Amino acid sequence: FRPHKIGRWWNNKEEIDIIAFDDNNICFVECKWQNSVNKDRVKEKLIAKSQIIKHHKISSYLVISKEDYII
Repeated sequence: FRPHKIGRWWNNKEEIDIIAFDDNNICFVECKWQNSVNKDRVKEKLIAKSQIIKHHKISSYLVISKEDYII
């Protein structure tokens, strides 16, 4: 999808590196600038953090590390 807005999100306890959305979709992105990252664990935490944001959009998740990425 082509996002209408892209930016960071945070509150007093959590932070999401990048959120991109349009009228129907939202993508949550976590960036880890390390080679050895447990991407599945990071994705689980990202999904949990995304639940704080109330919306009615189709959600997708992306974890980016220094060496690769996981969708």
